[in-house]
Amino acid sequence: MKNDFPTILFAGRLAVEKNINELIEALPLMREVPNAIIEIVGGGEQPGHP
Repeated sequence: MKNDFPTILFAGRLAVEKNINELIEALPLMREVPNAIIEIVGGGEQPGHP
């Protein structure tokens, strides 16, 4: 299925050293692709957020 919006995908282990928080915080700063969404897939030591 095709998304209606450009998608940034992170697939990997969710750990502090991966700095996923920086990816999430950078999303609103993207002026070239303002409708982009992030898909984060993986398991690890960092808890997910509903």
